[in-house]
Amino acid sequence: MIGKLKTVSGYHWTSKLEDMFKDIQLSRELTEEFKKLHGEDLDVELQVSVCTTGSWPSSTMIAVKPPKDIHPVTDRFSQFYLKRYSGRRLNFQFDKGRADVQVFFTSKTKKILTVSTYQMILLSLFNNKDTLTYQEILEQSGIPREECFLQLLSMVHPTVKVLRKAPNTKDVEDDHKFAINPKYTNPRTKVNIPIVTSLRPPNPNAVVEEEKKNPDSAATPNRRGNCAYHEITQNAQTHRASDGSGESIATTLYAFTWRHQETHLQLNRVGLYGAR
Repeated sequence: MIGKLKTVSGYHWTSKLEDMFKDIQLSRELTEEFKKLHGEDLDVELQVSVCTTGSWPSSTMIAVKPPKDIHPVTDRFSQFYLKRYSGRRLNFQFDKGRADVQVFFTSKTKKILTVSTYQMILLSLFNNKDTLTYQEILEQSGIPREECFLQLLSMVHPTVKVLRKAPNTKDVEDDHKFAINPKYTNPRTKVNIPIVTSLRPPNPNAVVEEEKKNPDSAATPNRRGNCAYHEITQNAQTHRASDGSGESIATTLYAFTWRHQETHLQLNRVGLYGAR
């Protein structure tokens, strides 16, 4: 199929597609080799997808603070990868991917939750403290404010209720408190936790354009709220712009262990992205 497209459209239109297929095949080989060399030494099973910069959709590095339990496996893979490809730079990205996390809601209630890697980072914070304010979560996770808002409220949503929030409102202030919900129930053993995109703040660019056309409306309460969202987005963009970029890698991590009381979570699977 690629050969036919190359004949019709030329090499320029198919080169990126060819690189994608090469990356997929190379990723399988890297994963198998890494498992043979380090599979027995680590408590984590690792699957890797290496994505060449320019061939795949680009993304920006965000300097978040992942759980310390992940560091041994990511460090070991970095050493393995850079030894094979000397001169390259490798950084992991946590703004994409999924994770399977076993949460101990009580000593008798535990569920495996399939969450985003951002949500995995947020849930891991409750291993250190039962209740956290929004300001503490922002500082300890390093996740941009707008994304943190969306990821947290998706877990507080009435149809999900993985976390509980005080006060129980749709807005989030720095002093609002979050905790694992000990009353969480679900008949399923493994539960997918979706990102509730309807919770995402309004498009700030649209608000700014509207205010240019109707400057008097900027004084209304709703408009002030939208301006706050615009400020949040600008802060997030500034944070993203401070990081570098390079060749992306996607990884899947398995089997970390946390326990209730001392800790809340058992992390079974994490999907990550990186750059070199």
